[in-house]
Amino acid sequence: MLTEQEKLSQEDVEFVEAEEVKQSQEAPPKKDWSVAWIVLGILYVLSPIDIIPEAILGPLGFADDAAILAFLMKKLYDKLKK
Repeated sequence: MLTEQEKLSQEDVEFVEAEEVKQSQEAPPKKDWSVAWIVLGILYVLSPIDIIPEAILGPLGFADDAAILAFLMKKLYDKLKK
Protein backbone atom coordinates (compact mmCIF):
# COMPACT_ATOMS: atom_id res chain seq x y z
CA MET A 1 0.00 0.00 0.00
CA LEU A 2 1.26 3.49 -0.92
CA THR A 3 1.81 6.08 1.76
CA GLU A 4 0.40 9.60 1.44
CA GLN A 5 3.83 10.95 0.41
CA GLU A 6 4.24 8.31 -2.30
CA LYS A 7 0.75 9.06 -3.65
CA LEU A 8 1.60 12.76 -3.93
CA SER A 9 4.88 11.99 -5.64
CA GLN A 10 3.15 9.70 -8.12
CA GLU A 11 0.51 12.37 -8.84
CA ASP A 12 3.25 14.96 -9.36
CA VAL A 13 5.03 12.72 -11.86
CA GLU A 14 1.79 12.08 -13.74
CA PHE A 15 1.02 15.80 -13.84
CA VAL A 16 4.48 16.67 -15.17
CA GLU A 17 4.22 13.96 -17.82
CA ALA A 18 0.79 15.25 -18.87
CA GLU A 19 2.15 18.80 -19.14
CA GLU A 20 5.07 17.61 -21.27
CA VAL A 21 2.70 15.83 -23.64
CA LYS A 22 0.51 18.93 -23.84
CA GLN A 23 3.48 21.19 -24.61
CA SER A 24 4.80 18.81 -27.27
CA GLN A 25 1.43 18.96 -29.07
CA GLU A 26 1.35 22.76 -29.19
CA ALA A 27 2.41 24.56 -32.34
CA PRO A 28 6.06 25.53 -32.47
CA PRO A 29 6.74 29.22 -31.83
CA LYS A 30 6.78 31.50 -34.84
CA LYS A 31 10.06 32.94 -36.00
CA ASP A 32 10.54 36.60 -35.26
CA TRP A 33 11.29 38.37 -38.53
CA SER A 34 11.24 41.89 -37.04
CA VAL A 35 15.00 42.36 -37.11
CA ALA A 36 15.22 41.16 -40.72
CA TRP A 37 12.44 43.56 -41.78
CA ILE A 38 14.13 46.46 -40.00
CA VAL A 39 17.50 45.75 -41.65
CA LEU A 40 15.91 45.36 -45.10
CA GLY A 41 13.94 48.57 -44.64
CA ILE A 42 17.04 50.53 -43.68
CA LEU A 43 18.88 49.14 -46.69
CA TYR A 44 15.99 50.14 -48.95
CA VAL A 45 15.86 53.70 -47.60
CA LEU A 46 19.62 54.11 -48.01
CA SER A 47 19.67 52.46 -51.44
CA PRO A 48 19.78 54.69 -54.53
CA ILE A 49 17.23 52.37 -56.20
CA ASP A 50 13.62 53.28 -55.39
CA ILE A 51 10.17 52.19 -56.45
CA ILE A 52 9.28 55.88 -56.86
CA PRO A 53 12.49 57.70 -57.89
CA GLU A 54 13.03 61.19 -56.47
CA ALA A 55 14.96 62.29 -59.57
CA ILE A 56 11.87 61.89 -61.78
CA LEU A 57 8.96 62.72 -59.47
CA GLY A 58 10.66 65.15 -57.10
CA PRO A 59 9.17 65.41 -53.60
CA LEU A 60 6.54 62.78 -54.42
CA GLY A 61 9.42 60.33 -54.79
CA PHE A 62 9.97 60.42 -51.04
CA ALA A 63 6.54 58.82 -50.46
CA ASP A 64 7.88 55.26 -50.69
CA ASP A 65 10.75 56.11 -48.32
CA ALA A 66 8.29 57.68 -45.87
CA ALA A 67 6.08 54.58 -46.03
CA ILE A 68 9.05 52.30 -45.38
CA LEU A 69 10.17 54.50 -42.46
CA ALA A 70 6.68 54.36 -40.96
CA PHE A 71 6.70 50.57 -41.33
CA LEU A 72 10.14 50.39 -39.69
CA MET A 73 9.06 52.55 -36.77
CA LYS A 74 6.01 50.32 -36.21
CA LYS A 75 8.14 47.15 -36.30
CA LEU A 76 10.73 48.68 -33.97
CA TYR A 77 8.01 49.86 -31.58
CA ASP A 78 6.45 46.38 -31.53
CA LYS A 79 9.86 44.78 -30.99
CA LEU A 80 10.73 47.07 -28.07
CA LYS A 81 7.26 46.68 -26.58
CA LYS A 82 7.76 42.89 -26.13
